[in-house]
Amino acid sequence: MVYSLMKKQHIVGLLAFCAVILTSLFQLGFFTSSHTCGHMIGFAKIMPYSYETQLFDSCPRRVDFPRNVYSNGEISMVFQNSLDMEIELIPENISIQFSYSFDQNESKKCTKTTADKAELSGGEKFELSASGCPKGMAGDVYDIEIIIPYSIEIGGIESIHRDSGFLRGPITDR
Repeated sequence: MVYSLMKKQHIVGLLAFCAVILTSLFQLGFFTSSHTCGHMIGFAKIMPYSYETQLFDSCPRRVDFPRNVYSNGEISMVFQNSLDMEIELIPENISIQFSYSFDQNESKKCTKTTADKAELSGGEKFELSASGCPKGMAGDVYDIEIIIPYSIEIGGIESIHRDSGFLRGPITDR
């Protein structure tokens, strides 16, 4: 009985020691990837221009697309009209919001968004830029929601729509 109790104490001590070692290694970055996968969810009509990579990739079914979320609070991304018709963006109403702010005193929403063109044919690409966004450090991971309003005209009747989605990836230096 005494032997069994001592054995349990040694096991508990060994587990506590292992937990301390694993926690230390995690905090030193041994278990974090130097490459953060880029992910997107949503975006049915106006989509981030993308291509898939699978060779030598630690992220299965990773989606890469030209996007830059900079540490200085600026964003530059390429999107594509995936509709088979002409649309007109409403750039002044495009919304980019981070799911969190890196600084508690900072807004989660970008203050200024612009598109390099407003009228897009089917399949045409445009660059979306933003400034006044939350600042972070290179390597930090961002989670953002983008809402893109646009209008289409069918039979002389104009209707307003919006497409939205979420993007996740690493912040880069500018």
